[in-house]
Amino acid sequence: MQRLVCSVAALAALASASSAGVINVSPIGGGLTLNSGPAPAFGPGLNFASGSLAALNAQLNADGIITDGRITFAAVDTDTGLAMVALIDQAGLGGGADNVGVHMDSVSDVTSIALASDPIMVFPSGPNRIAFGEFAWDSLGDGDGFAWSNLSEGTSITWRFQKTGPLGLTEPATFQFVDWNGSNWELISVDPSEVTFSASGEFGFAANVLVVPAPAGAALLGLAGLAAFRRRR
Repeated sequence: MQRLVCSVAALAALASASSAGVINVSPIGGGLTLNSGPAPAFGPGLNFASGSLAALNAQLNADGIITDGRITFAAVDTDTGLAMVALIDQAGLGGGADNVGVHMDSVSDVTSIALASDPIMVFPSGPNRIAFGEFAWDSLGDGDGFAWSNLSEGTSITWRFQKTGPLGLTEPATFQFVDWNGSNWELISVDPSEVTFSASGEFGFAANVLVVPAPAGAALLGLAGLAAFRRRR
């Protein structure tokens, strides 16, 4: 019985440790690791569910991460699987007329689901899905967002942002990356020069999905199977 308890406890710990998705970002900082954390339900695609961007901003803010005036990248667990999200400024403060903007191009695999707060062109191209367009918002009280969800292990994603006019974001160090440590969000320390628009007004990087979280039921089935095996012995 003691061996059963220890084995089940060990499996539970292993399931907990591997429950987070992992996305690697390069070449920034020699390579960054984003562990996924909880997020509000984003909805089935195309547009974010009402209030979900504001709620995610609020989660990060509660852990001391400033999203206002920045573009923040995170790996999150959503109702449509593992997602990589870009929070553009701080959505949810309430704003007036759009007065700033930024252009985005992003590519993921063809099974990925795109979600955007502004009208963005998304179309399949061979084994990939391409998204591009302009985000515009009121920098004094609102923000935007984009995400690729339903990500699979081995999926490669590219991101590129370009200035197209008044930016309304913090410079330098416009971009930031956050990590889930198992209980709260943490800001990843990066040299400001690596998360700043270039002299030509561009910023980009690549990301690769290393681990996709297993459904919670899989871990429970594993525990039950181990317990049954031990009982039979």
